[in-house]
Amino acid sequence: MRSFKLSDIHAVIGGEMVGNPNLPISGVAGLEEATEKELSFLSNPRYTSLVSKTAAGAVILPKGGPLPPSGNAIFHDNPSAAFQTLINTYKQTLPPQSHFKGISPLAYVAEGAKLEEGVTVAPFAVIEKGAVIGKHSFIGAHSYVGPSAMIGEDCWIHPHVTVREGVIIGNRVILQPGAVIGSCGFGFLPDSEGNYHKLDQLGTVAIGDDVEVGANTTIDRARFAKTDIQAGSKIDNLVQIAHNVKLGKRNIVVSGTGIAGSTESGDDVVFMAKTAVNGHLKIAAKSRFAACSVIAQSVTESGEYGGYPLVPLKTFRRNYIVGTKLADKFAQIEKQIRDLKK
Repeated sequence: MRSFKLSDIHAVIGGEMVGNPNLPISGVAGLEEATEKELSFLSNPRYTSLVSKTAAGAVILPKGGPLPPSGNAIFHDNPSAAFQTLINTYKQTLPPQSHFKGISPLAYVAEGAKLEEGVTVAPFAVIEKGAVIGKHSFIGAHSYVGPSAMIGEDCWIHPHVTVREGVIIGNRVILQPGAVIGSCGFGFLPDSEGNYHKLDQLGTVAIGDDVEVGANTTIDRARFAKTDIQAGSKIDNLVQIAHNVKLGKRNIVVSGTGIAGSTESGDDVVFMAKTAVNGHLKIAAKSRFAACSVIAQSVTESGEYGGYPLVPLKTFRRNYIVGTKLADKFAQIEKQIRDLKK
């Protein structure tokens, strides 16, 4: 990010500016890491104490927040959104994600693949026969796009991504390095002798517009129809989504979560880290699950849940606190008994 005056930033994001309008800002950073030439922001009240210690040249703050030591700030109704607006405006001044343009002579593009205007294919990527890549999409080095796969416009497929045969990907989708889309579902049929025989997975995966899939996340193809990840969902690193799963719009799936086959979630569901979800369940829209929850049965009412067995989040927190107090109380009683025996 090249240097901008604080007044330039204020003109982009709005709000109320305090301090030196000519202050040069040449970067962005967190409150603890920022230097006198960098801009930071405060959005979570729990980090308010860091504002008084930060070396940031200026800070975007909620209205009424404390001034940083520099005395330079922009007060805003939504500091996090303002910060993102700034990044979106000036991101063309940042180093590009890739210097590759066009089709590398070191890539393999099969005859019969269709690459629309502005597509970039980096070295050692493979585009199979019948694949379609939409306008201005980027296919990173060593990535694979299988036969008859379809990738929409303005997608960014990072290096070492696998998009297998017949997978359908919408527009503005981001696949982080190592993601595997369309791997075979985990299905085996035991015979009379206890040996396992692989079941064919003949379906596909459909990913809607504006979805992001994290690094080393795997989304399995359906056995017959499709595994369906609907528009706007954001999936973290190291997530496993099994065959025939249907995620509603704008789901959030955080790292370490595993969702078993044929489970369906409504819109705006949040699975925090390491949530385990059983198969063939239905999960109500706008439900939220705390980290390490185990969802063993369908959830028919929207709400916040946690624990195993799954309970409303307030109950889960209360049970945890009560359990901790009981453990402390038992320890005190045991000590008293030992003292009496002396």
